[in-house]
Amino acid sequence: MTSPRLALSLTQRVHVGSEVRKALHLLQLPGIELQAEVRREIMENPCLEIDDEGEEGLLEWGEAKGDRLFGTHRPDQLWEEWTSREIPAPPDGLRPHLRRQIALSAALRPSLREVAEYWVENIDDRGYVHGSAEEVAQALEVTTPEAVDALRFVQSLDPPGVGATDLRDSLRLQLERLHPEARLARQIVEEAWHVLPKGLLRLSLHLGEPVEEIRRAIGVLSSLSPRPGHEFDPDPVRAIWPDVVVRELEGEFVVTMEEAIQPRVRWSPSLAEFQSADPDVSRFLTEKRRSARWILRALQRRRRTLVLVTEAIVSNQERFFREGPEALRPLTLKDIGGSVGLHESTVARVTQDKYADTPRGILPLRYFFSGRVRKAGHEDVAARAVKERIREIIREEEAGKPISDQTIAERLTYEGIRIARRTVAKYRDQLGIPRAQLRGLAVPAA
Repeated sequence: MTSPRLALSLTQRVHVGSEVRKALHLLQLPGIELQAEVRREIMENPCLEIDDEGEEGLLEWGEAKGDRLFGTHRPDQLWEEWTSREIPAPPDGLRPHLRRQIALSAALRPSLREVAEYWVENIDDRGYVHGSAEEVAQALEVTTPEAVDALRFVQSLDPPGVGATDLRDSLRLQLERLHPEARLARQIVEEAWHVLPKGLLRLSLHLGEPVEEIRRAIGVLSSLSPRPGHEFDPDPVRAIWPDVVVRELEGEFVVTMEEAIQPRVRWSPSLAEFQSADPDVSRFLTEKRRSARWILRALQRRRRTLVLVTEAIVSNQERFFREGPEALRPLTLKDIGGSVGLHESTVARVTQDKYADTPRGILPLRYFFSGRVRKAGHEDVAARAVKERIREIIREEEAGKPISDQTIAERLTYEGIRIARRTVAKYRDQLGIPRAQLRGLAVPAA
């Protein structure tokens, strides 16, 4: 019989606290949205103020002062001023909408509230979630089943289909909520998804159902939203403001921040020497002082990280800036993460909804990431470069004599780019170019 014994083991786990999650959130915001976020922080924190003189941060000054961030004002006057300030409501949008539902829900276990909020931070504007339950579990030090439960809760929120991993998953969630009786539509999504592009007859044969029933099921699927988050976009037609600027100086490409949209914030000098005997005021300001110091550091790290990642992108895509879109190289988030020492999820946050003002125009940073297509005898070429070549070939076709996808595939193969006809068709569709038969019907301009 073995006797019980005490054993110790040491393991390393990553824990993401609330401040780190906030830093990741700031990292993800484009400049215009970051300005609004920082203004909300200023409204809540008397130790921060807008820097009208352009001296962002003044972090060293704040640290040098240590705990002496008070002045000669009466504590009761300041306390009344701070506690009576109106905090603006968060802007309408998908993630604020989801966070409000989480805050008001009594069905969610308190232990899973933080996990659900973490999932929400990883939902894009389409309503799709990024990351796996295992990654979230490791980041928040919870079990994988707990991460799954939190995701399922998020998927139960409004709008239906939110929190899905892809289009198929989103349609399944919407069917469960909006059309639970639509057995055949769900069967198409779950069992015949690969047959769906092949038409009604193939679906009918595959599922053993009449064509008319298949048609009705497709009608149900057509009523669903492929991007459930878009209806919560407060401004679907938005002006584009670049976060970074790329310019060629003396033969080299240099990356700088676009200062016009960067938030300017600093320590509040009016609180520099204030001291208080009131313990409540003292505790309040100690917390706000710590939060202000952290916000300033997070903004500085965001600037450094955004410039670092953009410099890596420019370095990898230098030929694009010199020669044009057809010179784009295959590039992934993981490639950039490896070159700058960041996780690819961090690179994804840095480049999401960010734009660069370049000699080739204002472009999203995600423009420079592309899959690869094999090229005979040469290094792989970027899929985006192949799309640009397809666009050029179609642009050069004779009026009234459109070129078929098969002919385009053969021409690209002759140029050394191995590509199938169906891939040409897919890229052409993504470019918004009609197939040859429809282009042939176009009436040339007089």
